[in-house]
Amino acid sequence: MEYDVTLMYVIEILCGLALLVLGGHWLINSTGRLAIALRVPTLVISLVLIAYGTSSPEIAVSLSAALRGANEIVIGNVVGSNIINIALILGLGAIITPLKAHIQLLKREAPLMLLVTLLMVVALFDRELSRIEGIIALAAGLGYTVFLIVSALKERKTKYADPEQVVGRSTGRWRKHALLAAVSLAAMIYGADMFVKGAIVLSERIGASPLVIGLTVVAIGTSLPELVTTVFAAVKKQEDIAISNVIGSNIFNVLIVLGLTAVIAPVKLGDGADSLWIDLGVMVIVTIAFVALIRFGQNRITRVSGIVFVSGYIIYMCYLLL
Repeated sequence: MEYDVTLMYVIEILCGLALLVLGGHWLINSTGRLAIALRVPTLVISLVLIAYGTSSPEIAVSLSAALRGANEIVIGNVVGSNIINIALILGLGAIITPLKAHIQLLKREAPLMLLVTLLMVVALFDRELSRIEGIIALAAGLGYTVFLIVSALKERKTKYADPEQVVGRSTGRWRKHALLAAVSLAAMIYGADMFVKGAIVLSERIGASPLVIGLTVVAIGTSLPELVTTVFAAVKKQEDIAISNVIGSNIFNVLIVLGLTAVIAPVKLGDGADSLWIDLGVMVIVTIAFVALIRFGQNRITRVSGIVFVSGYIIYMCYLLL
């Protein structure tokens, strides 16, 4: 009987992975076409649509954990996801193909990601996230989203003042591309949910602590949409999507995921979360390293840098699990 139950969760994990892979393939194909159809930069679509969509598993898991009082999983999920997004996901993407950052990411999004990361650490000095702090973070996240949308609309008017500049007939088919993108995101989110549920149960069966589960299994599981999206984008040479997906996701994880969670259920950390400061330090270090790399490394993340990031993440995982 025990064997049958374990097998059931293994099958659930495999089915979740299958949905993630299929959804990621469809998402990358539809995103480029949707950007053309709406006459907005692919970068904006990635920063808003994909980043929000791929961060939705983090929102669902963090809210569920907060309502159950599992605050270590809430923080561990966000911290672990942000570390994974840079060290593992961008690292793998750069190993597949060197990634060049868009100038907008250098001037605005990358510094903003670093800023919200540092503010998150400062906010956790008192070992809690209050409802007021959650409201401020959530308002900032929503304000940033509105700013991106307004900027995209202004750029569309400037760049495509002449309707004849739009490529092909795809402008009349934006609904089809938007629907495909939505279905792709839904498949990825559902697949990630299946994976996370199965993985959490299996981890609990081997006696892992809530913080370790949050930093490893939950963080990796909820980051699978970002992983699949970035890997497929790298394979298809869509570098804007590969990088902006990760940056947007890290910004929204702090502002939207933690903000919304704290508004609904303020987060308080117990004595069992003392080791979290090491993980917060790792998150800050990899974020600074990434921002410095793209600002002072000719806007590129090379294969060598990717290998260093992934190797660093493997070492960090060994520290967590040993």
